[in-house]
Amino acid sequence: SLRQEPLFRTFRDDASMRDLVQTFVAELPVRIRAVEACVVQQDLKRLQHLTRCLKGEGSGYGFDVITEAAGKLETAIIAGSQLPVLQNEINALVKLCMQARSAAQTPQPRG
Repeated sequence: SLRQEPLFRTFRDDASMRDLVQTFVAELPVRIRAVEACVVQQDLKRLQHLTRCLKGEGSGYGFDVITEAAGKLETAIIAGSQLPVLQNEINALVKLCMQARSAAQTPQPRG
């Protein structure tokens, strides 16, 4: 029950986006590390910038839930929330980014 389910993009069948989505998903671990570094360094300005980027790109690549989570975090940062209050939002965004998979990573049906 602790195993994370994969998060697939909403328009999996769009072959024209396949390479772009694969690149986006492949870069997410780097972005997660950057977000985590902001937390350690208490750099809310950089955290807001990274969050805004994820918010803008998430739905463009078919990951609306990443956009929603990033938007919620960005709104909290703008409102002046401090890191202890932001931690749940940060954790939710990081979890979604870790679950993201491109269509190429979709398990093939066995037949």
